[in-house]
Amino acid sequence: MKRFLFIIGSIAGLTAFFAFAPQKPRVARTGKELFERYCKQCHGKDGTRGLFGAKNLQTSLLADDALYMTIAKGRKVMPSWEKKLDSTEMGLVVEYVKTLRK
Repeated sequence: MKRFLFIIGSIAGLTAFFAFAPQKPRVARTGKELFERYCKQCHGKDGTRGLFGAKNLQTSLLADDALYMTIAKGRKVMPSWEKKLDSTEMGLVVEYVKTLRK
């Protein structure tokens, strides 16, 4: 019986510890870092690669909201990123993509 109570107490203690332990803050990332992690494989580092039909981002004329929706929802072969990136991160990617334009 003592062993059972010890196990239950240990589980309850660990549960309480992890439930109230401070969470690590999300690491702030830049639009460039996010682009290089998620987009560079198809669009290339400078936005001109075009792998799998990826658009040339240097010549893109899409408005901010259209860029955002394309990142969030995807297009053709391009995957949706709204489950991996939050709205702030997608906004950072939009701002970075605009810096690639010539």
